[in-house]
Amino acid sequence: MSDVTRRQFGKGAIGAAAGVAGMSYALPGLAGEAVGGTIKIGLISDVHHGLVHDATDRMKVFIDRMLKVKPDFIMQMGDFCWPRKESKEFMAEWDRFKGEKYHILGNHDMDLGFSREDCLKFWDMPAKYYSFEKGGFLFVVLDGNDKKKVGKASGYPSYMGSEQRAWFKGVLKGANKPVICFSHQAASPSGGMQNAEQMRGIVNAHNKKSDHKVVAWLNGHHHVDRHDIEDDVLYLQINSASYKWIGSKYLMKTFSDDLHRKYQHLAKMAVYQDSLYAVMTVGDGKLVVEGVRSDYIGPSDGSRGGWKPGKKPMISDGEFEI
Repeated sequence: MSDVTRRQFGKGAIGAAAGVAGMSYALPGLAGEAVGGTIKIGLISDVHHGLVHDATDRMKVFIDRMLKVKPDFIMQMGDFCWPRKESKEFMAEWDRFKGEKYHILGNHDMDLGFSREDCLKFWDMPAKYYSFEKGGFLFVVLDGNDKKKVGKASGYPSYMGSEQRAWFKGVLKGANKPVICFSHQAASPSGGMQNAEQMRGIVNAHNKKSDHKVVAWLNGHHHVDRHDIEDDVLYLQINSASYKWIGSKYLMKTFSDDLHRKYQHLAKMAVYQDSLYAVMTVGDGKLVVEGVRSDYIGPSDGSRGGWKPGKKPMISDGEFEI
């Protein structure tokens, strides 16, 4: 993803206008509706094992916290690890949580020539896209890594194809509970996958004729802390656990020469001091996010050449009525 595109996602971040990490927001037309039992979820996104030198340590921080919080399930939201033997220690940390665990395919998980099927097998993931019920909600996990058959797009695949769209419509049609969707790439009105608008159209068409509405869609991928609301649906972006991509223009060697030789993209990253993750609680008419604040590793003022970071890295606290 280009630096320009990443900066565009900074607009509308949770709490950004007031410079604080928390806020409360009512979704018009949905506030006050009862939506089943309360459920707690641990979320982590874009850890990037293999690209970041301390990804296993970041996973350990997350799992240590989850063992204390005891959520109903945890979910990684893509760009997790490559399906190879070098990732086994990282996976062992993930597997210390003995409760329910769910995966989303990210675009970088298929780097180095790996396939989506390789990831499914390595992670013990049931399918590229799937759904499950828990605590009075229907959770739908989608895959934004389909290739668009018509037209050309540079970079990684970022699309949901016709077969997946038909499946999604069928799942929504059969829903008898409120629905929360997850994907790696965004379906957000502020930008995202190639057919983000089309996917939101499916959601809106369903919500107009069903009492069991899609109330939220969460994603990772963009390494930003942001939310948008469109047609009474919350689109919530979960920041990376590890870093913000800065690119070649602002190269800086923050770590040892040995680390930079081993992890060749580190100089293009503004790495976070702390592992970012979230605990999300849904139910009783609310969606509540408890996040983590951090700072960048590097110069004390956070600057790298001409780059100014602005808002510090975080996943904001937030409360939304659903």
